[in-house]
Amino acid sequence: MYNFGVGGGWTHEFKVLYRKKVEGEEFQETDWVDHFRVQWTEINDLEPELYEFKTIGKNAVGTSPESDVTEAISAEKSAAVSGKRDSSQMYESDWFITLIILSAGVLLLLLIVVVVRRCRRRRSSNFKVSEHEKEIEIPTPIDFKPREDWKTRLERLEEVDRESHDSLDEYGGEGAYFH
Repeated sequence: MYNFGVGGGWTHEFKVLYRKKVEGEEFQETDWVDHFRVQWTEINDLEPELYEFKTIGKNAVGTSPESDVTEAISAEKSAAVSGKRDSSQMYESDWFITLIILSAGVLLLLLIVVVVRRCRRRRSSNFKVSEHEKEIEIPTPIDFKPREDWKTRLERLEEVDRESHDSLDEYGGEGAYFH
């Protein structure tokens, strides 16, 4: 729960728990470190072995649960420094890459919407209806009923055949066939 009166639950102090990674070894603790002054602590006289580390944070609201275990090797008898890790660059993190891809997608979609709207506006401005065109009435449909004196196509073809005069008809008569 976020509590503005006591710093909102943000860490004011922290301490480091550490031990050799050996069965049955107990965690040892550093002193509490003021998180506002420094974000690291130094653990002296570690032997060159594999160690496990955990951190605990504290503020006016209370003490945090222990963090997950982190392992580190002390190469020679020296001090181990525990605290804020140097992580990869922000631009290499998954959340940043996802944010950039989503932002690019939104910008591309926005660009497409703007271009489509402009094209539609230009197209509609080219087809403006003038006042004269608005006043034109739509003609009433014409009734195409056949007239009584119209003949069918077959009747007209028969009539043309009867009137047709072939030059061979004069030589052979009406029923003559020529081979």
